[in-house]
Amino acid sequence: MGRTINFSGKLKLICFLLIILGISHGFSAPVFWDGGGGDSLWNNPLNWNDDNIPGLDDDVTIDLNVKVILAGLDGVAKTVVIGIDDTLKIRPLNNLTIDDDITINGQLHLEGTATLNVGRHWLRTGTFLAETSTVIFDGGQN
Repeated sequence: MGRTINFSGKLKLICFLLIILGISHGFSAPVFWDGGGGDSLWNNPLNWNDDNIPGLDDDVTIDLNVKVILAGLDGVAKTVVIGIDDTLKIRPLNNLTIDDDITINGQLHLEGTATLNVGRHWLRTGTFLAETSTVIFDGGQN
């Protein structure tokens, strides 16, 4: 007569799917420059509050009256905010890819043939020095 439905199996499946969807869309993680590495290099993991080099899911904030230098390896982030008294310098032949927005309140300096890829918005109240670099705006990002 009656029909039994196994909700626990369906609930597990729904939870699993929600987790997978969440991972595929990426969760933003706030990452702050703390300078713990003792140098000014973006690619030194000890310079970031979580002791990891920023990744594509990270919301990066540089706001300690510092000059951060991206050199040697390319960099990635979900968003980047450069504080009023701060500088982000990208050396020649290096690239920074920002999946979403960049906010430049201080100074962004692209040296020589450096490349900046911005997925969404460019917000600037500070200084942008381009030299012979390339900036790519990828309006195809969601």
